[in-house]
Order: sequence, then structure tokens, then C-alpha cells
Amino acid sequence: ILAEAVDARIRGGGGVALAMLVLNVTTYGFTIASAHILGPTDYGALAAWMNLLLVVNVGALGLQATAARRLSSGEHDLDDVEPHLVRLTLVSAFALGVVLLVLTPVIDVTLQLGDPLMAALLGISAVPLTLVGGLTGILQGERRWGALSAVQVCLGAPRLVVGVALMVWRPEPRWGAVAVAVTLVVPVAVGLHALRHRHLRPGTERE
Repeated sequence: ILAEAVDARIRGGGGVALAMLVLNVTTYGFTIASAHILGPTDYGALAAWMNLLLVVNVGALGLQATAARRLSSGEHDLDDVEPHLVRLTLVSAFALGVVLLVLTPVIDVTLQLGDPLMAALLGISAVPLTLVGGLTGILQGERRWGALSAVQVCLGAPRLVVGVALMVWRPEPRWGAVAVAVTLVVPVAVGLHALRHRHLRPGTERE
């Protein structure tokens, strides 16, 4: 039994590691493709936008760490804590999105985008990005490695495919931002689907 448990843990960790590799490779691929398609000036605008989104992602990482720690501690009933964490994630995501939308003119001027719509897309993107943080934390805390891996892959791969297609069609930084905002819906959908189909209870073996 111990050997089977260790083997399952290794397989789970290996799957997450592979998913993270896919995420990193596809994210890097999106960056390289954007630079080649857009050229130095337009890519600079997209890079500034992406860097600010990376700063915004700190909130998502905080949610992920909080959810994973609370669920993995084993001190709380899973059915009681999970809904609370989902509500916290939803409130945090939409609150952050509203704040950034209000700051759209400031973001536009600060990043020198000259494109209010692209600046507004930062606030729009922050909502699903923060949701992904909370959902991955829940899945991590529940040790649902398969679902966690799927979310990680869907965080990067759709962005690369859709982003390249949109920027080839319209080589403007705005369309790179559109690709990020649109494709962030995919990992959110995968994460929510995984939570809705959880039938395991505390004390049972988790995926």
C-alpha cells in the first residue's frame, strides 16, 4: 500500500512538472512570436502590458497559496472550506477587475499605450487570472494533480495558438492583449468543471 501511494505521488508530481514545462514553453513561445510579428515598437507596448499583468498576478499567487495551505492542513472539512475559498476567489477577482478598470486612463498614460481599449483589457484579464489562482490553489490543496495539470496546460497553450493567429491577422499589440484576455477563460472553465465534478470526501483517496 505504501509503495502504491508513493508511486501515485510521483506520477502526480511528474504530471504537474510536465504541465508546468508546457506552460513555460508556450508562454515563451508567445513572447518570441509576438516580438517577431509585431516588431520592436509594438512589441514594447505589449511587453509593458504583460509585465503589469505579471504584477497583478501577485494577488492570484496569494490566493493560490492561501487555498492550498488551508485545504492541505487537514484541519478543516473539505465541503465546508472549499465553498468559502471559491467565494473568496470570486470576490477578490471581480474587485480587482473593477479597480483596474477604473484605473484604465492611468494605465493607458503610464504605459504610453495610446489605446484605452488595450488598457481596459488589463482589468478584464485580471478577473480570470485571479480566478485561476484561487482554483489552482484549491486543486493543489485537494491533491488533484490531474486537474491541476490540465489547468496549467490550458493557461499557456491556448494563448500561444490564439495569440499567434490574431496577431498574424492583425499585427497590433491590442490583439495580443485580446488573446490573453480571451484564452484565460479556458483554464477557468477547466478548473470550475473539475470542482463541480468532485465526488471524493475527506478520508478517501484523491486524484
